[in-house]
Amino acid sequence: MQQLKIGGYVRVSTEEQASLVDGSLDNQKYRVNAFVDLKNVQEPNWGKVVDFYVDDGYSAKDTRRPAFQRMMSDLKRGKINHILVADLSRLSRSISDFCGILEVLKEHEASFLSIKEQFDTSTPAGKMMLYNMINLAQFEREQTAERVALGCHSRAMRGLLNGGHEILGYSKIPERKNTYVVNEDEVEMVRTVFEKFLELGSLNRTIAALEELGIGPKIKRNRKERLIERGFWTHQTLGSLLRNPAYIGMREVNRKNKDAESRLLKPHQKYQLVKATWNGIVSKDVFDAVQVLLDENKLKERRRLSGAERRVFSASGIVRCAECGRVLVGQSAHGQVSVHRYYVHGYSKGDVITCSVKRIRAEEIEDALSQHISKILHEGKYLDTVAGKIAAQAKEFESSAKGEKKRLQKELHEVEKEMEAAFKFQMKAEQGSESAKFFYEKIESLGKRKISLEKSISEVSDSESNVISLSEVRRDLEGRVHAVSKGWTKLSAIQQKRALRRLIQQLLVGPNGIDIYYYSSALLVIAGGLEPPTYCLEGNCSIQLSYATILE
Repeated sequence: MQQLKIGGYVRVSTEEQASLVDGSLDNQKYRVNAFVDLKNVQEPNWGKVVDFYVDDGYSAKDTRRPAFQRMMSDLKRGKINHILVADLSRLSRSISDFCGILEVLKEHEASFLSIKEQFDTSTPAGKMMLYNMINLAQFEREQTAERVALGCHSRAMRGLLNGGHEILGYSKIPERKNTYVVNEDEVEMVRTVFEKFLELGSLNRTIAALEELGIGPKIKRNRKERLIERGFWTHQTLGSLLRNPAYIGMREVNRKNKDAESRLLKPHQKYQLVKATWNGIVSKDVFDAVQVLLDENKLKERRRLSGAERRVFSASGIVRCAECGRVLVGQSAHGQVSVHRYYVHGYSKGDVITCSVKRIRAEEIEDALSQHISKILHEGKYLDTVAGKIAAQAKEFESSAKGEKKRLQKELHEVEKEMEAAFKFQMKAEQGSESAKFFYEKIESLGKRKISLEKSISEVSDSESNVISLSEVRRDLEGRVHAVSKGWTKLSAIQQKRALRRLIQQLLVGPNGIDIYYYSSALLVIAGGLEPPTYCLEGNCSIQLSYATILE
């Protein structure tokens, strides 16, 4: 019997569970290693743990887990041929996902085993028991989710909050986090916002008026929107404020289902508007008038867009400024005779663009790309040179990965020594004393660092083992070029846009032209779980452009 190449999969759903003895990552790893050792005693040369795949803080409700995805990728490539878990719920809590996993295992002649359940999937009875266990795990997860949803719904129906940020005009206080308290300093600001919108009739003009008056949105912590953090209004933030019934003392329940078909929803999922536990600060007449005006503006905008000519920018999403790194986005300008198309810097209010190239005509980039793609197939040496460049950089990447692995292993060794010393001191310390508490916290902190290092070492080791031939890279790249160039001139703008993404990862536009960075799925294999490399040949993959008309 050929020795099994085992991938040990361990998972916890939250950081809190990671600190529990029975559900900890270390405990799961120990059980996997102990089981493999026992099986090798019973059946010599039974199997060897090739790698551990650790998902720390991920739920098993779906398969969108980084270590799980890496494990399935390794299984398909033959690095492992057996998945071993401490118990079934670690791998999946969804019957549909689990059926998909079993299909992949069957397709690649691989196997799966749970230490706790140990069902024999080669028999009908074993398969039935396995599916029943997964069904029970899924039932438990869905029951828990429904209990939480019912609790949140009950609170919402009583007019209470289920979390969320403060809004302009209201605050939250520590002793009453489930409701709003009127912020007297901001009440007049909110009323001015509603009045200005009714007076001016559009979001654009209202934003300009509010900026003149010095009224800004409420700055929220941990927000991704840079403009809100800098105190600027956007159409979305202003529109959300004007639509929010909280300002008339009402609470929306299940707002996300407002436009959903109610007959398809359960009672606790349906949209409702209930009396809130806080007082309103805007009159209902003013609020209703604002809603009517917003609806009218939305209808006018839909009619305008439906009658407008659609303009496609085939290089959007992959073109960036070489100087500042910002994405260049498509923009149209109406001239006296025709519409002009440009790629311009993605701009937020308050940004200052100091780059040499402020904007570039879309036709110049797109025509140059079209000529470049049509030409490179006729130059066989071009792709050979790209392959040579990949070889050199792949070698550097591999060398760098080995150095990083050595550094991580050294740090892991030091952490394990510290843990061993801390264990000894904790054993000597009096139970319940401050010393014992200190060493317990020290061990816990070192344990988390150990898990993090082991995960990093696993990722670097994976990148080391992903060795592919240059001919494979060249074949993949050539296939992509052929696929893109096939009928290129006959493709529509939207089809060209899709085709470009199969070949090019990014275009860097600078004062001297465009540098093309090619993309290849083979290159992802070199990178493993790390950031994939891209390759550009200086002088050989640049498009020279005429900047007479694009510099400002």
